[in-house]
Amino acid sequence: DLEKVQIYLDDVQIVEDGGRCDSYTEEKGAGVLAHSEFTIRIELGRGDVNERLWTCDLSHDYVSINADYRS
Repeated sequence: DLEKVQIYLDDVQIVEDGGRCDSYTEEKGAGVLAHSEFTIRIELGRGDVNERLWTCDLSHDYVSINADYRS
């Protein structure tokens, strides 16, 4: 149910009830994204199950630099 979806960048809510959160501003979002680490939380409104996923920088530069290494 899309209307139950909530999405946050750290404590900044960007999606509320499936749509853009009225209190969200680009400045707030950019402030979170400027950090080297931040949390993206997605609440589907379908129960109390929690999952955690860790990821890293997979930009073009990161891949190019690491492609030069040999094992």
